[in-house]
Amino acid sequence: MLKYFLICYLLTVSVSFGQTDTISNRGNYTFKPRIAGGQIEGVIMWYDLGFGGLVDIDLLASESKNSNSLGLRLALEYYFIFSEIEDGPFTDYCCYGRYTTKMNDFWISFLGGISYHDFARDYDDKLLFRTGLEFKYNLFRNYSGLSFKVLTSFQEQTTYFGIGIFIGYFE
Repeated sequence: MLKYFLICYLLTVSVSFGQTDTISNRGNYTFKPRIAGGQIEGVIMWYDLGFGGLVDIDLLASESKNSNSLGLRLALEYYFIFSEIEDGPFTDYCCYGRYTTKMNDFWISFLGGISYHDFARDYDDKLLFRTGLEFKYNLFRNYSGLSFKVLTSFQEQTTYFGIGIFIGYFE
């Protein structure tokens, strides 16, 4: 019985060495630091208007069916509040960690990091931890399009969502 088991085992091992590897490494991340792009944007929100500029920096990238990257986003955002009872206008200086998936003309980014929340009025400025989600649809490939953005720091009057346009360049 042991003899038959060893013969079957050796045949199985020898056959497996002759097969080609069909698994590719397309899902693995490689260290590829680069400036992925930058943009200026305008966002219309529920009761305010936002303008900003940002630069995305890739640190890790993978080449799979969808292009995925992990990196940083440095942003400057200015919000003008239409209502007089709110705390605005204010400026946010942001440094986010970013995970982005690019699917042809549709991109999604998950954001998390810190934002220095600078009030124009006589309020104490705040350093906020912020998370967010951004959807982009490129109208002109890698140059401009529509965006939907949601950002929150889980504190009162610091959650923003809106739809807007962006102009910039991304690789």
